[in-house]
Amino acid sequence: MFPLSRAYSTAPVGAKSGNGVLWASLATGAVLVGGYFYTRSKQTISIESATPATKALDPKNFVAFKLKETIPINHDTSRFRFALEPNQELGLDITSCFVVKAKVGDDEKPTIRPYTPVSPQHARGYFDLVIKKYPTGKMSSHIHAMAPGDVLEIKGPVAKLPYKSGALKEIGMIAGGSGITPMVQLIQHVLADPSDHTKMTLV
Repeated sequence: MFPLSRAYSTAPVGAKSGNGVLWASLATGAVLVGGYFYTRSKQTISIESATPATKALDPKNFVAFKLKETIPINHDTSRFRFALEPNQELGLDITSCFVVKAKVGDDEKPTIRPYTPVSPQHARGYFDLVIKKYPTGKMSSHIHAMAPGDVLEIKGPVAKLPYKSGALKEIGMIAGGSGITPMVQLIQHVLADPSDHTKMTLV
C-alpha cells in the first residue's frame, strides 16, 4: 500500500520531492509506471499559449492519429507518442479513456480496446501511450509493430467517474498491470493542482 500524503499533492508543479517519491513507489509495483517515471525527465511538454487549444478527439467518430515516435522502456514496454497539431490538445477529461480500433491479421472484424494516455491532460501537439506487449494481445502487438508515420484510429472520450477537484477527502485505488494508467492520469492531475487537497492511496 502506498499512501500519498498532501505534502506531495500540494508541492509546486515540477518539485522533485513529491513526484520523485510518488513515481519511485509506483515503479516498485508496476512496470508501466516505472516506464513513465523513467521517460518523464525526457518528455518535452508543449507550452500553453494564450490561444485556446482545439480538441482532437471526436466522441462519435474514429479519428486517425499518426505515430510520431516510439521510446522503448524495457524489453516489452514502450512509450508511443502520437502527433497532434501544434495548438491542439487531445481533449480527454480526467477519469476517462478512449477506444482504439485496428484491423489485425486476417480477422474479419476490427479489434477495439480501451486505453488511457499518460501525457498531461492539456499537453499540446502530442499525446503519449505507455503499452506493454502481451504475447496473445492483439492490440498491444499491433501497436508495438507500428512504425513512425503509421496511424491508429481513436474515438473518445469515454467518460467513467467524473472527477471534481476537492469533492472527495480521500481516494483509494487498487490497480496492476495496464490498469495502472488510469491511476497515473488521476494522480498527476491531483498533484499538479495545489488547491486540490485530496488524499490518495494506491495499492
